[in-house]
Amino acid sequence: MIENTVAGYLAKFFRVMDSISLKNFTRKFIREKGRKRKRIQALLYGVVTYYLVLERVAKTILGVKFDKLSYRKKFLALTYLYRILYQSIIPQDLKKDVLLKPLVRATFPEPEDEIDGVVIKTSFPRWVVEKLSNYMSLREVEELLMAMNKRQPTYILVDPLKYSAEEAADYLKIEGVETEIDKDFPELLKIVRTRKSLHKTYMYKEGSILPISKASFAVVKALNPRAGDTVLDACAAPGVK
Repeated sequence: MIENTVAGYLAKFFRVMDSISLKNFTRKFIREKGRKRKRIQALLYGVVTYYLVLERVAKTILGVKFDKLSYRKKFLALTYLYRILYQSIIPQDLKKDVLLKPLVRATFPEPEDEIDGVVIKTSFPRWVVEKLSNYMSLREVEELLMAMNKRQPTYILVDPLKYSAEEAADYLKIEGVETEIDKDFPELLKIVRTRKSLHKTYMYKEGSILPISKASFAVVKALNPRAGDTVLDACAAPGVK
């Protein structure tokens, strides 16, 4: 049953993905709570992360039938495939689905060449692998893309004019957000677990903390801007660095 629920969320997300991240989508639209919510989130992230490989396998097995499926049915097929290929689970409902039952025999594709091998392992487009292979070995490309596929922790940047990282950690803990000081950048707090949305905390509402990726903070540290420097951030928008 959970696969049907996930397929519904995926169908909705892919219609709005140009205007909202998957992280914000799950926070805003998933109605389930507790363990079920975590399982749904894990499946959502899994299918989105490995979408290209899952779609390739689905088309190999179902052929033109896959393209004729309804939007939601396509995502149900991809969710089933994720369970089979990445979780080694064959959903019971799949065995009852006459149209999608052939997916039970799914296996990973045989790579056409070395580059395709990286494509299959990482589910990144071939052109991305080819472009990166001009600057590093295929092994390094694979390691980089696999690392990018992992869900990263949420980090918090504390306004040092208002609180120290230690003070912020104590206040957040009272509100149900447990953090730890990052070992590389002591200005950052890493969220370990939370019982409350960060956006609902007092510190967030008063502008004392800012959710940020560790990579974004590392860029600023590496750049080491000084008073009087002019900095152009041309990476993405909206930017917060």
